[in-house]
Amino acid sequence: MNKYKNYDFYFTGHSLGGNLAYNGGAKALSIDSGRVKRIVTFNGLGLMPTASLISDGVDSLILDLNKIKITNYIVENDPVQKIPLDFHFGNTIKYPKSKEAIDEHNIYTFLDNIVK
Repeated sequence: MNKYKNYDFYFTGHSLGGNLAYNGGAKALSIDSGRVKRIVTFNGLGLMPTASLISDGVDSLILDLNKIKITNYIVENDPVQKIPLDFHFGNTIKYPKSKEAIDEHNIYTFLDNIVK
């Protein structure tokens, strides 16, 4: 962020990339929350709201304080969302699986519903 001082930042990811978006977004929020505009996940893995690891606990707190900037798009019955202790911050929007999607964890549902 220091190298690109005149830029705003957006973090997004699908599945494991959603977890990486949470982690990267939390780090960026801790540096300069004003320049982090959005964190968006698609069937993403969440974080544990309280964890034994200090870094995850700090990330969770930062994400909770900035939940207005976070949106999670989830396909109903997605198996990733059934992982125990997996927590999503911000607003969650659910969609039914589209006809084009192979399964609930497929990105095609989002393409059909969001990119119209």
